[in-house]
Amino acid sequence: MKHSRLYQAVLLGTSLISAAAVAQENTLSTVVVSATRSEQSENLAPAMISVIDSQQIARSNANTLADLLRSSGMVQVRDTLGDGSRVSVSMRGFGQNTSNNVLILVDGRRLNNPTLEAPRLSSVAVHDIARIEITHGSAGALYGDQAVGGVINIITKTSTETRGSIQISSGSDDTNSLQANISHSYDNGIGIRLSGKHAVSDGYRDNNDSEFDTYTGELSYQHNSGELFIEKQKINDDLRLPGALNDTDLAEDRRQSSKDDFSNGTTDILIFGIDQVLTDNLSLLGEYSKRESNNYGYLGANFNNGSTVESLTPRLSGEWDLNQGTLYLTGGFDQIQSNYENSWGSKYRQDLRAFYLQTIIPLNSSLDLTLGARHSRVEDKNLSSFTSKSRNNKESATVKEIGLSWQLNPQQRLFVRRDESFRFANLDEHGFTLPSVEFLKPQEGTSWEMGWQRQLDDSSITTSLYHLTLKNEILYDAEIANPFGFGGKGANINLDDSRRQGVIIEFSQTLTPALLAGATYTYTDAELTSGSFKGNAVPFVAEHTLNLFTDYQFSSQWSLFVDGQYTGSRYQDDDNLNVQRQIPEQFILNTAVNYKRDNWFASFKVNNLSNEKYDGYAIYSAFSGANHYPAPERNLKLTLGYRF
Repeated sequence: MKHSRLYQAVLLGTSLISAAAVAQENTLSTVVVSATRSEQSENLAPAMISVIDSQQIARSNANTLADLLRSSGMVQVRDTLGDGSRVSVSMRGFGQNTSNNVLILVDGRRLNNPTLEAPRLSSVAVHDIARIEITHGSAGALYGDQAVGGVINIITKTSTETRGSIQISSGSDDTNSLQANISHSYDNGIGIRLSGKHAVSDGYRDNNDSEFDTYTGELSYQHNSGELFIEKQKINDDLRLPGALNDTDLAEDRRQSSKDDFSNGTTDILIFGIDQVLTDNLSLLGEYSKRESNNYGYLGANFNNGSTVESLTPRLSGEWDLNQGTLYLTGGFDQIQSNYENSWGSKYRQDLRAFYLQTIIPLNSSLDLTLGARHSRVEDKNLSSFTSKSRNNKESATVKEIGLSWQLNPQQRLFVRRDESFRFANLDEHGFTLPSVEFLKPQEGTSWEMGWQRQLDDSSITTSLYHLTLKNEILYDAEIANPFGFGGKGANINLDDSRRQGVIIEFSQTLTPALLAGATYTYTDAELTSGSFKGNAVPFVAEHTLNLFTDYQFSSQWSLFVDGQYTGSRYQDDDNLNVQRQIPEQFILNTAVNYKRDNWFASFKVNNLSNEKYDGYAIYSAFSGANHYPAPERNLKLTLGYRF
């Protein structure tokens, strides 16, 4: 009898964790930033927040941030090149429009773009990451625009410690990298951090060469009542683009290229930050950042575009001790100005301003009530379309949140939450609508979530159920009649209604002092409930995903890390009619053997151990049929490094 890949994954998982010992007591005490936009206990948040910590990052030996997120089992990843350089991350069942429905942050700074372009995850080097916080579900009141399916906050290392490392890696397809970082804190409060990475590769496919450089410098000053810092980052990213393959080309040679395209880009980032204690109860936090990106290349025609995103995010954070517990208050102002222009003469500008307030009120020693609200206004200038030019548009949105976190005992808690979300149409979406639509309406959503968490000395489990409804969801309808569309069809539209619901279960177990195992399962039911595709599943969203891992420390110097990633079958992207052949289910097994002695460390990693042939992404077109973006088969990487 031939078993499904899900059955094989479950069988592997149960064999890893069936030998669990009797659990011992522990307390829930993880400190996170994402719950309140300042460091507080995770227990305060009426939400499921998953943390990928520094130990998990080190033992996975992940090449890219995309690899880290994929192996967590918390997200679904769309990867057009298979190397993590061009990816989109999906949470809560979003498909083609996921880049604008999942908010990506780096130290609280938005990585999302004012256009349809996905956040450039490759701009964050893995060796610079201290931890990753994943908030599941809507967080519109606290974070605003685009925080619909979830929020991923990447926390980078700081200059407050003296440490450093240097490492070289070499692997399949002539992939080589050199990376180093150093930080030092002086007695007078001044701290410095320098980090750099250089990577080159021939790529898995023809016309897939890449060269990537990133350099970061940070200067900080800590004093008796706070901290100031300035950070500068420079990124150069040159990439050949092999394009998609049709069914025939894929069967003939999955490594071949269908295009001779390329994209070269530079990004400059400047950040100023402050963390200042004002009184015994109140602190001022804030950041100013400016990101300038310029890209040029060839995608069927020469292109050249540039964007600038400036943000200012001051906020007040307060704590007051009451008889029944501690009251927390966060209030702030977000201002984001985005400018975009291209070689075809288009110049767009978007100004977004918002005020927000969140409070966590202790009802008694074990029950906390969270209340929050945000009002946002956006103004788009110089929008263009096929029917008119130089249009201006103003929109606003007000959202609220309410939640309860109940600490049953030191090891267990329950939480329930209602959060409203929104997103404004981006500059690209406003530019391609139906002739009768001047502007797209803001997307609105309501998310209900409830969950349970238990933390013991040798095991932890968190489970969450959610229901998300959307009104005026913004997406591209490839079938709608449009005289200005491709072949008379296609436009960005507002759906009347859509729905997502599902469950997440996260579990880990220490089987022996040397052996840790865990699993993350997600069930996602994503359905379009109105429009041309009423009753159909959202394309490129798998109903079932399962991630398994085991970490075995078989000596003081040697360890073995294995993770398996199951993704269920799903429709090709843009197959909103749900009539084309589905992308088959897949189970990808990765392993890393790690060695450390004194300050030296080494790792040998094998990705896709069973040499599966699968698509990192696939999209259907009525004109060209299935378009496949093959993922790499079995590939190897050897790393040698030194920490000091």
